[in-house]
Order: sequence, then structure tokens, then C-alpha cells
Amino acid sequence: MKGKYIILLIILLIVVAGGLFIYYVFYPEKEPPPQPTVAPAPSEELPTPYIDREANLMTVYLFFQSTEGNWLDDEERHIYYTTSITDQAKQVVVELIKGPSRNYLLATIPSSAILRELFLTRQGVAYVDFSRQFISDHWGGTTGEMLTIYSIVDTLTINFPSIQKVKILVEGKEIETLAGHLDLRKPLNKDLSLIAQK
Repeated sequence: MKGKYIILLIILLIVVAGGLFIYYVFYPEKEPPPQPTVAPAPSEELPTPYIDREANLMTVYLFFQSTEGNWLDDEERHIYYTTSITDQAKQVVVELIKGPSRNYLLATIPSSAILRELFLTRQGVAYVDFSRQFISDHWGGTTGEMLTIYSIVDTLTINFPSIQKVKILVEGKEIETLAGHLDLRKPLNKDLSLIAQK
């Protein structure tokens, strides 16, 4: 009986070995398909491009009240050049609000006033919208009112030829006057007679 079991065991081993041989010869293991290459995720902190600010400046002329008389005198200022005239005009008005840097000039706009918005029409009209402090904190007077308005009008129209007229708004609304003397219901042209002759 032992001999029969040994013979059966040998036959079984031969069958298993033969099966394994046939499997590996005729059904070789296939290599896994290549995995697609995944690009690394970009870093969130990208390098900031360098901008030469000095080379991106443009010169403008702001008009403030002269301490020597009731007229406007210019002060050279630099703003950032952009392709948008509207953006340049906004910068100019913000600089006007900051006031002059020279001691022979006086501010023409209350420093508490804020430029709310500025936009241009195709007809060349600049609408300049100030906060309520433009009126409430103004010092008044006929001359003071005239110089305030035309410091804005002349500064915009002289620096930007595409701006033909200027319309003043306060809190997004039309106003009749700033201090009771000059009619602001219509857009205004520049007035060179108020600028000091040099």
C-alpha cells in the first residue's frame, strides 16, 4: 500500500510541476501598463515679477492756489503710467486731494474729501465723484470755490487732452454749487485765465 501512495504522490507532483511549467511558458506574466506621468502641482508661492517702478512714472502738473494771489500755480508731480486714461486721471485727483508739497502753494480740496469714482464718456467729459466732505469741509468764499473747482478742471484737461470738460458730483449726485457761487449743473471747460502767467 505504501508503494501505491508513493507512486500517486510522485504522479501528483509531476502533474503539478507540469502544470506550472505550461503556465509560465505559455502564459508569461504581463508587465503592468505604464502609468501616465503626472506633472507636479505648481507651487502656490510663485515668484513676483520685477517691475521697474522708476521707469513706469509719468510727469503731470497739478494746479493749487498760490499764496501770492488768488490764482492757480502748477506743481510737478509723478504718477504711475498705465494704459488707462481713467486710471491716470484718478491718480491725479488723489494727488490733488493730498495737497501741495511746496510752501508757496495752498490746498484747493479739503484733505478729508475722498475720490469715490471717476469715469470718462466718449464725448470727453470726466465725471468726478467726491465724498460729502468735499462740501461740508470746504472753507467757502467766492474765490475759494472758484479755485477749488478750476484746480480740478484745469488739472484734468491740461494733463489729458482727451478730457474736454469736467462734471463734479458729490456722493454720486449732481450738485448745483459748491459754496453758493459757481453753477456746477453743467460740465465745465478749462479756464486758463486763473493760471499764473510765468
